[in-house]
Amino acid sequence: MRYSRDRMNFTVAVVLPAAGCGARMDLGTPKQFAYLGNKPLLCHALDVFQKISWVKGVVVVLPGPTHPNRKFLSRWGGAKVIYVAGGVTRHSSIRNGLKALSSSPPDVVIIHDGVRPFIDERTVNECATTAWIHGACGMTRPLVSTVLVPDEEQFLSRSLDRSSHVSSEMPQAFRYDVICEAYERCSEHDLEYGTECLHLVLKYCKVKAKLIAGPETLWKVTYKKDLYAAKYVLQEQSASRVNKINIWAESVAAATAIRQCVSVIEVDGYCVTHSELWEKIDVTITNQLIMPVVMVTGKGDFTQSVMNLLKRSDQQPFVSQILLILLVCFSSLDVFEIQKWISDVATSKSLSIRVIISQCQNAIQPIIENEEKLVRVVKDVLSLDGNVLSAQILVA
Repeated sequence: MRYSRDRMNFTVAVVLPAAGCGARMDLGTPKQFAYLGNKPLLCHALDVFQKISWVKGVVVVLPGPTHPNRKFLSRWGGAKVIYVAGGVTRHSSIRNGLKALSSSPPDVVIIHDGVRPFIDERTVNECATTAWIHGACGMTRPLVSTVLVPDEEQFLSRSLDRSSHVSSEMPQAFRYDVICEAYERCSEHDLEYGTECLHLVLKYCKVKAKLIAGPETLWKVTYKKDLYAAKYVLQEQSASRVNKINIWAESVAAATAIRQCVSVIEVDGYCVTHSELWEKIDVTITNQLIMPVVMVTGKGDFTQSVMNLLKRSDQQPFVSQILLILLVCFSSLDVFEIQKWISDVATSKSLSIRVIISQCQNAIQPIIENEEKLVRVVKDVLSLDGNVLSAQILVA
């Protein structure tokens, strides 16, 4: 299914079950409150859902109403987050979370474990959209180990064909009325011993969930070793994330206009240069130690000069796989000529280059001056499949 950030024609809310005691972790405190990086494990997934503009609300299901961590967690929640008390079992906790949405029910509800920190908007979007179409959706991963079936005396009875089975992961998404009906009709045995929401909607609502292969980052932090692995993944992501934007502009006024828009993107810093300071541009290119996102504003001749400079730069290879160029034009450009330029650079530098083209309304303000639109367009272009085309142009 094609991923799209276009405004959805249905509403979405999230239930984050995090009411477990984390007995298998043996930390002395529930694992969802253990720190991963600079914040509790639970808050990594929570932050992702809070930042997704089309998610209308997030219900976090915590241990009982008097649990000491409830007040502690309140500092991590924004306006769209509410906390409710969980039940004795996983299913009863999820049911409590669903009830909290009943006063203003969404069309689709996403259920995601609070101890699965590495979730992304693309996966959430695909899951929610699929559920809206089919009634239910579940993310899966291939089985790593073969599953054995023992008999009553614990001797091998049979083994399952690993290629014919998949592992159920999170997130899962459902039409809100479907999952609520399943919980209303399920038995006490299901509530006490069941763990699979997809099974409930199949058993009680006859809705067959559409299964989607998810990314390898959907794993759940269950044991101490998983927490150590999660810390390593977090460090690796932090080391490779976008934390610097270079703005090349042929006028200070144009650079200022772009910089005002860029300020909402999470970066640690930026470098502003213009066409009279080529030596600084050269330093900017060759000294990148992180994934560079380059934003260019100018006319065609300036763009060609920058492209040629990129192509000639051989002092140090690019660390990143993606080069993003925001080209805000003061005159009409030959898109086919730009395609040729970026294709040459992409081939010579083994880069995936994405270009966003926008015309200026005047000499100072670009068309994509709206902060929300700019961020959305940039994220869209960064999410494109770089394996299909190494040089891609989007006209905004």
